[in-house]
Formats: sequence, C-alpha cells, structure tokens
Amino acid sequence: MKKIIVALIIEKDGKFLVEKRDKLNDDSPDKIVFPAGTVEEGESNEQTLRREMQEELNIIISNPKLIHREDHHGLDIHWYTSDWTGEITNNENQELLWTNNPEVLSFQSSKNALSKFLNR
Repeated sequence: MKKIIVALIIEKDGKFLVEKRDKLNDDSPDKIVFPAGTVEEGESNEQTLRREMQEELNIIISNPKLIHREDHHGLDIHWYTSDWTGEITNNENQELLWTNNPEVLSFQSSKNALSKFLNR
C-alpha cells in the first residue's frame, strides 16, 4: 500500500504554522514541514488529519478544506484550516514556528500546496 501523508496548513494572522523536525526524527530529520501524519489502516484521510493534530498540537480542528494532492513516492494530501479549539502546544519535541515565508518549507509538495492555497 502506498504511504499517504496528510498535512495541515494552519493560518493565524496571515502566518502559517510549520514545524522544524528534530535532527533525530526518523522521518524527515531537520526538515521544515507543515504539521502532518501518516494515514493508518482503517482511517480516512480526514480522520487521520484530526487525530494527528490532536496528538501533535493538542488542538481539535474544524472545517478542514482539501487544498492539494500530490503523488510522488507516496501521496501527500494538504488541507487548510483557520478554525480550531484548544491552545497549540508542542507534543512532539519539534520546534513550532509561525511564518509567512513559503521558502522555509523543505519539500516542494508543501510549497506547491501553499502556493495553491495563496492563489485560490
């Protein structure tokens, strides 16, 4: 089965939340990415997105909108929301940053998703 990654573009005050992965992270060490996770067997993409945001950031998201799908070595699916409850906390030992600079993102699929979102 192809690996499916769901990521979330979270916007607040014109900036986007990204995380700098720990250098010891097994998946994408030292990379700057949107909060994301891998779809597990039996989960829908949206269920995974909601679970991952609660686990990683301690938030409950509402009204996620599908922004971009990109298929390469796996399937990257990017969603967007500006609607969540809870206080964003770092539950994964990764540095959380708010930025409005798309060039900080490490992967082209994330840059493509953000570009698509900004030009909607």
